[in-house]
Amino acid sequence: MRNPERRGQAPAGDELTQISNAVGALGADPDNAVSTLLSHASVLLGTREVGLFRVGLTGSASLIAGTISGDLAGFASRTRSSTRPLLAQTADAVAGAGATGARAVLATPVRLRHRPVGALVAVARTGTFESRHVSSVVVLADLAALVLQMATAATVENLVTAGESLGTVLENKQLLEALLDGACRVLGGNGGFVCLLEEDTHKLHTALFRLLPRDQVEATLANPSFAALLHEIAPRVDAPAPHSPFAPLEGACQGIVTIPLRAEGRPVGLVCAALPEDSQPDATSLRLAAVLGQHAATAVRLLWTQSATATREAELKAIVASFPDPIVVATLAGECVLINPAAEMLFGISNDFERGRAVIGRLPGGLDEMLLTGDHGPRDVTLGTPTPEHFVASVSKVTTKDAREIGRVLVLHNKSKEEQAERAHADFVAVIGHELRTPLTLIKGFVKTLIRRARDMPTESVLEALQTIDDQSQNLEHLIEDLLFLSQSDRAESRLYCEWSDMVAFVRDFATAASARLGQRSTPREVLFRAHTMEIPLHFDRTKVEQVLSHLLDNALKYSQDKVLIEVQRHPDHAEVTVTDFGIGIYSGDLDAIFERFTQVNSTSTREHGGTGVGLYICRRLVEAHGGRIWVESTLGRGSTFHFTIPLDLAVDGTPPGGANPLGEAAAGLRP
Repeated sequence: MRNPERRGQAPAGDELTQISNAVGALGADPDNAVSTLLSHASVLLGTREVGLFRVGLTGSASLIAGTISGDLAGFASRTRSSTRPLLAQTADAVAGAGATGARAVLATPVRLRHRPVGALVAVARTGTFESRHVSSVVVLADLAALVLQMATAATVENLVTAGESLGTVLENKQLLEALLDGACRVLGGNGGFVCLLEEDTHKLHTALFRLLPRDQVEATLANPSFAALLHEIAPRVDAPAPHSPFAPLEGACQGIVTIPLRAEGRPVGLVCAALPEDSQPDATSLRLAAVLGQHAATAVRLLWTQSATATREAELKAIVASFPDPIVVATLAGECVLINPAAEMLFGISNDFERGRAVIGRLPGGLDEMLLTGDHGPRDVTLGTPTPEHFVASVSKVTTKDAREIGRVLVLHNKSKEEQAERAHADFVAVIGHELRTPLTLIKGFVKTLIRRARDMPTESVLEALQTIDDQSQNLEHLIEDLLFLSQSDRAESRLYCEWSDMVAFVRDFATAASARLGQRSTPREVLFRAHTMEIPLHFDRTKVEQVLSHLLDNALKYSQDKVLIEVQRHPDHAEVTVTDFGIGIYSGDLDAIFERFTQVNSTSTREHGGTGVGLYICRRLVEAHGGRIWVESTLGRGSTFHFTIPLDLAVDGTPPGGANPLGEAAAGLRP
């Protein structure tokens, strides 16, 4: 039965005659050699789908001419390593060749000077190819080699070389240089320029030019008629004459060959090769230039796509890396795609080393199984050494726009800090309750005593009771001020209320007043003052600095039984104040934490001496508001020295050097 797809097929006995006719037709019409060859091949093989592919040195294949539907480039590229035709007639083989819905695919290598340069491919939608077809396609492949050899050997070699160079470059500039070089080789040009469309604005811009004046090239791009060349679909030759697209180049070259770059039917740019004097490319060179333009356009779009993909990957890595929580991204098959720095630290693995490897066995606590099975969690896990931390693990899907799942993301949320903050807050509330209750109890007790027995009590006892009430009232007032500071410390920024004053005299007055007040107590304490300079004129907020001194003095009195020394000295750019006690000292491991909120480094001493754990935090905030810094030096059993500085160049408006006041409205809220 005759295959209906094979209309016009010659009987088997006439195949030799048909091949002879094909050879004659090639010689009679060399300008249409490719289409003539494919037309005769269609008749001989009994199929409308016949195509001629170019196969490069790396095995990549691209269609030169023909009517082929489906992605058969991969099947054509296999002919490079074969000396015989390749025939696919089983369903799996045809599907593997890329010919969806076909019954058979036949491909044979095309060799030029014993070098594989192409492949002749035929697709049968009904029926199959017979042995006589295989014999015929070998002869047709030889004819295809003759067609390619109708161009000069140098032209063909230049096309192959140019095509290969386009497939190996990795950077935009290299691609453009290879493209211009290839066009000049194929066309015999000596310079020119390449212009591309900007992806965002779709405007032409000069990407690369060679051996042509820059101003003339830019004037050519600005010529309104030049943009019309983007709509061309084949190479064309123009002379830079008046009213032509290349009028600005008149005198710079004798002619210009324009090769349009089109990918997926859309223009991406133009290659303009300048021709030397008395040079005119033939029809074959223009056809080969068109092939070069097709490959170049594909290479440009591919490079753009790779660049965009690399940019998106870099953005994704930067986003994931910025998360403080450990994150692991894996494929559905369980292969690592991305591990952020937090996960690298936690699991002791490297993103660069683990990428592409299976996650199984590399994540502890059953986390690898969560990724593999898609268990969304949440699951509580304890990880990390030497200090274990509590995490909540969860897994989310990675899906495409059409809701197709392509991977999974494991996220570990660290609950340790939150739990620690909750415990610190609970401890703070308990301490505040104790600190409020203690002065209130003393005040109420002495007030009741005075109400009942004041008339019968000695004057000294009454004064002592009133002094205790006054002291506890001050303690209560300081505690309330601290609480107000904490509640307002995160509000919008506010300026300090600064004024010019002598820091030496200010601290001396504070020490004198404190010493007089402490000397009247039942257990007197001494506050010493020492200045290393006569005066330090300074612009600062007296109320805030006094609050810092009060906190540091109270802290020194709590943890020592001896005198307290306050010193002032001047440095080139700041004034420094120190408060020294000679008490129990501070453990070195606690020095970095004592200026944090709710931190109490010695719970036993804290309970004995009182305190809320916010005094030193408030000191740090107030000092930093002035643009200074605060730190402590301590030796166990010998005492501690707290230092803080105020810059000498604090601005008159109260703004510390380097920017806005970091204290916020809390500073204004504590003004007396």
